[in-house]
Amino acid sequence: MKLEERLEVKKVFSTYVDALESNDVALMESLFSENVILESTNYGNANGKKQVANKISWSGEPINYSRYKIFNFVCFTENGHACQSAVVTGLVGINDEDYFHYFNFGGYYLNDYVKENGKWKISHIRFNLDFEDGNTCFVRNWWKLIDYRYFEGNISYPIVSEIHAPWRVIENPESLGTDEEQVLDAYYRYSWGIDHADFEIFKSCIDSEFCFGNSILSNGKNQTETKEDMLANLIKFMKYKRFKEATMEHIWKIVSVDIQNGIAKVKSMRYEPNRMSTTKFNRLNMETDFYTGKFEYEFVKREGNDWKTGGWKMRLNNPKELKIFFETTHDKNKFF
Repeated sequence: MKLEERLEVKKVFSTYVDALESNDVALMESLFSENVILESTNYGNANGKKQVANKISWSGEPINYSRYKIFNFVCFTENGHACQSAVVTGLVGINDEDYFHYFNFGGYYLNDYVKENGKWKISHIRFNLDFEDGNTCFVRNWWKLIDYRYFEGNISYPIVSEIHAPWRVIENPESLGTDEEQVLDAYYRYSWGIDHADFEIFKSCIDSEFCFGNSILSNGKNQTETKEDMLANLIKFMKYKRFKEATMEHIWKIVSVDIQNGIAKVKSMRYEPNRMSTTKFNRLNMETDFYTGKFEYEFVKREGNDWKTGGWKMRLNNPKELKIFFETTHDKNKFF
């Protein structure tokens, strides 16, 4: 993939999230193709740029605070078609003189793009609401919230990984440029595979020498299991984790990527504010991002013909500290 193409798509998506944050309907429309399609679990469905923009624009209770962030960004292009995914989180509410009343949410976007007059336009939006926290009355009578009885929280979810995953839609993508981009692609593919219960994609990221580091999951078995047993037990564990919850998101802030001699070490923090029952947003921490653990991963580069058999594979999963971390961010950077 040419760097310019990738950056153009990334800019379009960033502008789209800016438009969500500022509720700029005209800006949204300018990013859409004429016949854009929306499929979503919360907003519903729509066709046409004006109809989609009106469907997505804020129609809930009045708010005076809005902050959106982008995680796990992936993008591929091929012959004038782009397929892009990302997790977007939002924190909205009313900040009055006494209290911050809030609603916090997030989910996976999966977008298709086409080129019109030399510019990338969003032609298909798929969005699955994966978490919600706080005062859901802000979206009462507008959104359809998560139904925890169903897989993906909705009986008619729009993202079917076996068909729609970027790695399947773009069969012969223009190759990613740097090793760091390739490592992060493998990392986000690993997370996508778990979150969408697509264990072929998940398996494609795991090296034959994979092991857990400082983790209760290892149980000392790394020395006795065969490689086949290890992979089978890992997939069993991930299936158990995935199917016991209606929705799941492995959202990461990348701290660093260090690549030397064919080994890549990734340090990251997991972002899941909806699962921290002891931490709630208020007027003092509105600009604070909360993380539930620090992780270190190790990837090794393998030979192969495609993303299933070759490329960067995860060799080590090493949770370092599983507790709440936080940092305050006042900048406008939306990508993590």
